[in-house]
Amino acid sequence: MGFDGVGPVQLGSPLEDQRQLLPVFEDITDPLCVAGYLDLRAPSGFALRFVSGPDQPVTAAITFGNGGSRSADDRATTPTTAEGIGIGSTKDELLTAYPDIELTGTYQSDDYPYYGITDGTGGWIIFALIDDEVSRIQIAHEDVLPIENVSVKTMPSERCPA
Repeated sequence: MGFDGVGPVQLGSPLEDQRQLLPVFEDITDPLCVAGYLDLRAPSGFALRFVSGPDQPVTAAITFGNGGSRSADDRATTPTTAEGIGIGSTKDELLTAYPDIELTGTYQSDDYPYYGITDGTGGWIIFALIDDEVSRIQIAHEDVLPIENVSVKTMPSERCPA
């Protein structure tokens, strides 16, 4: 995982191209969310969500994680940063790996913070925490704001269908 994507899938690529890069992944996109969203799930249960920009059919954000549920998405089965941070990493591990990480926002209260690292050119990796554990990760770039985002430094608590 890096500032430009996860494995073979990259920001800026058309949503349909993402589907082609992951042929063993099943398309689980909710029919209500077809425009601007693509949800793909691996046989292992790991799922990626691709979100386009409001007026651009390219991938503006790539997100994954369990959102706090005890699902198959955990550190053992999901991508990590070069520093080993991924789903299930603790807040202490995150802050140790990235001492200069920025608190970029919260969802409803300080109990649900967003922390972000940047490449300095507009690329961001955002870590959403629940109970002091990384529960969701979003990769995005300031060039194209993802649907439903107010900033690439945070992420909506839910996306379509909300």
